[in-house]
Formats: sequence, C-alpha cells, structure tokens
Amino acid sequence: MNINCKSTHKVRKSYISALLDAGININEVRKQEGHEDERTTLHNYCFNRRERLENEADMEKALAG
Repeated sequence: MNINCKSTHKVRKSYISALLDAGININEVRKQEGHEDERTTLHNYCFNRRERLENEADMEKALAG
C-alpha cells in the first residue's frame, strides 16, 4: 500500500496546522492543546503547508484591501 508511518508528534503538528489554516483562533488551539503560551503552539507545532505561490497570492490579497 506504500503508506508512510507518521509519529504522533507529526500527526499533532498536522492537526494543529490544519486548525490554524482553517482560521481557528490561535488561543482556542493553544487551550485545546494544553499549551500555556501561544508561542509554544506556533513555534513547535505549526508549519506552512501551502506552496510559495499560494502564500504570495494571499499576501497580495491581504494588502489590496
């Protein structure tokens, strides 16, 4: 089946990143994960899952308004 195994840490990172990508407030995600400080959530569990061109388009759209 060629299924890649992922550690629970990687699954947790994917889950947190998906919540943040969906626009869930960082404080809600932080509380759910049991982190005292949002920096823990952002620095250790969040990663960019989008392509460079998608990021650039989003930045241009945000600045156009």
